[in-house]
Amino acid sequence: MEKQLYLIGTLGSIILLLLPEYWFYQIGFKVWDSLAVLLGLYPTMLVLKAYRKRHDINTYLLLLSGLLVLIFGIHDWLMLNRFLSLEEGLLLHFAAPLPLLVFSWMLLTRFVHALNEAETLNVELEQRVEDKRIELENNYKKLQTLENERILVQERERIMRDMHDGMGGHLVSTISMLDAGKATHEDIHTSLTAALDDLRLMIDSLDPVEEDLTAVLAMYRARIQPRLEQSNLVMNWQVTDLPKVAGLGPEKSLHILRIMQEAVSNIIKHANASQISVRTAAVSGSNGEEFIKIEIEDNGDGLSETTGNGRGLNNMHKRAERINTIFSIDSNTSGTIVSLLIPLN
Repeated sequence: MEKQLYLIGTLGSIILLLLPEYWFYQIGFKVWDSLAVLLGLYPTMLVLKAYRKRHDINTYLLLLSGLLVLIFGIHDWLMLNRFLSLEEGLLLHFAAPLPLLVFSWMLLTRFVHALNEAETLNVELEQRVEDKRIELENNYKKLQTLENERILVQERERIMRDMHDGMGGHLVSTISMLDAGKATHEDIHTSLTAALDDLRLMIDSLDPVEEDLTAVLAMYRARIQPRLEQSNLVMNWQVTDLPKVAGLGPEKSLHILRIMQEAVSNIIKHANASQISVRTAAVSGSNGEEFIKIEIEDNGDGLSETTGNGRGLNNMHKRAERINTIFSIDSNTSGTIVSLLIPLN
């Protein structure tokens, strides 16, 4: 309807501009003004219909201003067509300010209402964001609690497993020797000392080393030094500062310490050596992968057939496989070198 009204107004204006002066006034007053009055009835009826459905102040003001324009327009139409005296004068221009004021008032109230709605929505949005933030924070705390509980359970299971495999095995062996009645004081002392050493290794592995293998080796040296002195073994310590090893946690540290402990125990028991050397170095593999190499060397008699096929060496191989390291032994009559390659990444 709005497009049709615009089209009629445009065509009517063009036609009036093309007419001669006489016909301009005749057709303008009699035809065009009559059509304008009739067209003015349509929006007035629409506003009246809307006012009957909702009695708000804006519709009332629109109806009032529309009726005033319509009444003044009819008055001017009657006067221009000689139905009223020309002395009364035109009134339509007096009705124009009222619709302008009404439209201005409606636009202003809508603008204020829109601002209030925007502010209300912003407040609601901020509150929703805050509620979601609190909800996410609570969920994160719950997940963190569950993760801590899971890590605690895993660490507890690992410690129990390590105690069973290490210290527990030594204690069971000691009890078996006592039950058999064949245990000497030296046998019991050796077995209990091994259990105590294993317990100390477990405690050392729990220290927060932050992937620092040098710190792990330093703790190992402090533990093993008294035992070497009791066995009249000279320690040649050649450990330098090493790069950090990714994933070097308590479990990996304990396996490395147990491999080194087993190597030193074999030297004390079987090698008949007078000197032991512990060396470290950063080396590269054939494919460019970076490793830390740990070597434990003695100047003893080398491995015998019994020692070479013993349970201790098999355990060392298995421990190395568990932590993804490369374990090797090079032995001859002038001594033995136990090597451990630990990948940095």
